[in-house]
Amino acid sequence: MTPDFDNYSLCEAVFDSAASDDALVEQDLEAVHRTLGFTSHKTERKVRVWRRVALVAAAIALPLAVASGIMFRNSRPVEYLQLTVPECGQQTLALSDGTVLTLGSGTSVIYPQTFRGKQRRIFLDGQVFAEVSKDPRHPFVIHSGDVEVKVYGTKFNFKSWTDADQVELCLLEGAVTMALSDNSRDVVLTPGDMVRYSRKGGDYELCGFDSADYGPDDVNALRFNNEPLSEIACELEKVFGVRIAIVGEKLANRRFFSYFTNGESLDDILDALCADGMKMTRQGDELIIITTK
Repeated sequence: MTPDFDNYSLCEAVFDSAASDDALVEQDLEAVHRTLGFTSHKTERKVRVWRRVALVAAAIALPLAVASGIMFRNSRPVEYLQLTVPECGQQTLALSDGTVLTLGSGTSVIYPQTFRGKQRRIFLDGQVFAEVSKDPRHPFVIHSGDVEVKVYGTKFNFKSWTDADQVELCLLEGAVTMALSDNSRDVVLTPGDMVRYSRKGGDYELCGFDSADYGPDDVNALRFNNEPLSEIACELEKVFGVRIAIVGEKLANRRFFSYFTNGESLDDILDALCADGMKMTRQGDELIIITTK
């Protein structure tokens, strides 16, 4: 199953709220639209942005050559690339600033070929272990649905499927700020902190974790902390490329504490989950039905 990035209004909201230069934000938005195959409808707004840039330049009497050079530099389009990791796979991605991302199975990331502007922005759907290159002047920002993670140089594990309820971030080194919902709340983490956020409930939990269990080699580990079976099935669909149907709302809302950290197969995981009062039925290679016994 390929992660869904075809949400035009989401991209609009992310870029409109970004703390960066207006012209650069507009250009980056256009670049992401091109990557995703969108057609822009913001020409009028871009004209207003450029008028403001021109007025500011005139007001401070910048030499024409310098102003032209700056505008030319800022007008160059940013080339965005998209990478999706195959099911049951793992991939390491080195970015232009020296940041290294280890991406888990089924994860999709959109990133610029070269960073520029006030922020180093990427878009993520899935799970990543990030080793972010330090640059205090240009924070590294990960957008994933309604969640934004801002770092300056650090190591952390981040799991955020944009259509799933649960978001989890574990900080190993450095400092991280996670903005929730519409940037109305910020959670500041220090090393050893884990934050779990529920999109549906709007609440979050801050607790500790064992850093020895998190690293580049553990990016495909599956840890379900009091999560409903519906959310577990959603993640398993993305990681293993299958469809899982759960019969009955009560069964879908049943919660589990389960860790799978040794490369277990999908059958191993489902057998463990279904050991108590449930049964699994396969229909072909791509559909699994879970019911009560």
